[in-house]
Amino acid sequence: MADNVTEQNVQDSIEGTGGIPVITMTMEVSGMTQTAVDKTLSIPEMAADAKATGDAIAAVADDLSDLATDVGGIEAWTGEDLPVSSVTGAPTIAEAIANITGDSYPVGTIYMTASENAPTFIGTWIEIAITATWTQLKTGKRDYVALESGETGGTVHFWLRTE
Repeated sequence: MADNVTEQNVQDSIEGTGGIPVITMTMEVSGMTQTAVDKTLSIPEMAADAKATGDAIAAVADDLSDLATDVGGIEAWTGEDLPVSSVTGAPTIAEAIANITGDSYPVGTIYMTASENAPTFIGTWIEIAITATWTQLKTGKRDYVALESGETGGTVHFWLRTE
C-alpha cells in the first residue's frame, strides 16, 4: 500500500464512516511532457499548431470572400468584355460577331423581312420599296425608291444597308 495508507487507517475509515472507506493520497507533479507540433501544417501524423491552423483557416476564409467578389464581377461580363483568345489585341466576342455580321451584310445589302422594324444587328438601314415597271419586268432589271417617313412597304419589308 502507499506510504500514508495503512490497514489501520482503512479499518478506522470504514468504521468511522459506516462502511465507506476514505482514502487519502498525495501526488506530486514530476514534470511536464511536451508534444511536438507542426507549425507548417504539412507533416503527416504530427499534431498541428493551433495558431498556425487558425491562421490557415482565416486565410482560406479571406480567399473565399475574394472569390465571391471576383465571381460577382465575372457574372456581369458580356461579349464586349471577353476576348476571343489570349493573344494581345485579340477582338472581343462582340467585335468578332460584328465582323462576321458585317461580312454577311455589307453596305448595299437588301434585307427582306415581314417585320416592320429595321435590322438592329449591324449598320444603318433604310426601308425601300422595290419597283416593278413594265420595262423593268421585260428587261429583268429592278430598281428601288426610298420610302418617306410614315409610308409603308406593305406586308413584306425591304431594308437597304447604307452604312
